[in-house]
Amino acid sequence: MSDFKSFVKVMDTDVKNSSTKELTKKINSEVSVVAQDTSNNEVSKFSGKVVDIAYSDAVISELSNTIGEPNKEESEDEFVDRTKLALYRILKRKLFR
Repeated sequence: MSDFKSFVKVMDTDVKNSSTKELTKKINSEVSVVAQDTSNNEVSKFSGKVVDIAYSDAVISELSNTIGEPNKEESEDEFVDRTKLALYRILKRKLFR
């Protein structure tokens, strides 16, 4: 695979569905703790919106362009951390414009 976007495009549908469900659960859990006065329905809607944005072609393309390939001296953990930070910044910008 030459980039992250290509990797995501060839992911198995079952894997995508599974990771989408897990991501939604994780977001629901985190938001529920922070926003205790928010209804479960609102939390679910927000979580769904985050997941939809995270898997959108625009975000995948931007993330792929931002992270590029792992740096020569970069460990796998460092690359994952850099990727997570880049995704966080993209999502924050898109969700809270």
